[in-house]
Amino acid sequence: MQRLTRFRFHIVQNISREKNYLFSLIFLKFSAYKQQKTFSNQFGATSKALLTDFLTVDEIANTNVETLTEFIIKHGKNRFTNPDEIVQKIKAMARKSYKIRPELAKSVNLVLAMTMKNITIMQKTLREVNNAISEELKAFPNTLQSIPDIGPVYTAGIIAEIGDVKRFGNEAKLAKFAGLAWRIFQTSDYQSDETPFFRSSNKYLRYYLVQAANSLKNHNAQYRKFYDIKYKEALKHKHKRALVLTARKFVRLAYAMLKSGKLYQI
Repeated sequence: MQRLTRFRFHIVQNISREKNYLFSLIFLKFSAYKQQKTFSNQFGATSKALLTDFLTVDEIANTNVETLTEFIIKHGKNRFTNPDEIVQKIKAMARKSYKIRPELAKSVNLVLAMTMKNITIMQKTLREVNNAISEELKAFPNTLQSIPDIGPVYTAGIIAEIGDVKRFGNEAKLAKFAGLAWRIFQTSDYQSDETPFFRSSNKYLRYYLVQAANSLKNHNAQYRKFYDIKYKEALKHKHKRALVLTARKFVRLAYAMLKSGKLYQI
């Protein structure tokens, strides 16, 4: 199971890198594209078609409204309630975008299309791995699965890295093992807002704990309240710091449940 969850981590990291690379290509071709969130999913079929079927933003800007509306309706499978409004936004963005040379546009378009294809393939692989992890977890009964909204994949990632929870004397040792403990830099009248993780930590466990905490703060009122408090307290990197501190709070719950074998209770 650990091999599967670590491989999943590897896939997620690669998808993230490919998306960052894709955004740099999109900016090169269509610099104003991200200024307005025209599509809820920039990696959806309609968005992909718009970015690859038209060679340049000039071509988009010069396409008449009726033709572009038909294009949006076709690739959106008639799901958009306001295709005319979407078309107006697209044409406005095309007019605002920087223009690139036609000979460069062809190369950019090819690389952009190939990058999108890579992302699609990796996302399909991720779904297959998620299913395999869920099946593998059935052989490892545990109490973490009783926590709503965490799901089998994050549960498996946590269990695979912790192993026997009894090897940790307390939850603080588990948190340090996961890298959810910090070296404090301070003097008598100053404390740094930059407090790095311990380097000798388990990055896989930290990842799955943080992802589980993110799911909890989205669906659990107690964790959402804690996250909001820490978000307001943070001076820098507000979301990141609040989420990591929420994960640290979750460590206490995970440790107690795995050690006691008790089910989650609200």
